[in-house]
Amino acid sequence: MSRVIHALSLITLASSLAACEIHENQTLIDAAGVITPVGTAQVAGVSLRFYGAKDLVTGEAPTLLAESQVTTGGTWSASSIDVSQVADALIAVTDEGTDGGFVPTLSGLVNYSGGQSKSNLSSGRLFVVPRSLATTLASTMGKPTLLEQGFVMGVVTDGVTPVAGAK
Repeated sequence: MSRVIHALSLITLASSLAACEIHENQTLIDAAGVITPVGTAQVAGVSLRFYGAKDLVTGEAPTLLAESQVTTGGTWSASSIDVSQVADALIAVTDEGTDGGFVPTLSGLVNYSGGQSKSNLSSGRLFVVPRSLATTLASTMGKPTLLEQGFVMGVVTDGVTPVAGAK
């Protein structure tokens, strides 16, 4: 996990919340949404893995809650995500994509510690960082080990799209 680039997203989930399923001490939700690259890269074929935030950060082997693939249109969905043991936040982790064009990126999907109900999500927004952007940042900043050490990149949105020039 040391090579994962952390992308913190200020996300407004304009979700249609529906009742979730409860099965023998499990709370299962369905989640769907769109993934947006920082830039214009094509995101089809990027894989997503879902984890609880605390488990992901502190666990030696974090519990994988679900997996999904991004479609040609940039949409994704995951069914029956067991969030019964997720006390803080649900996190999505992207891979490098089928052509290696992305840096593995973390995006917060929903924050349960703020009182958000554990309900289905129909319009979750995730972000992914193209490798070309990360390489340009490393070169521009004079930090050749930026990709190996990781970095935090914030994305400010208006609830749907990134806001240019936000401070």
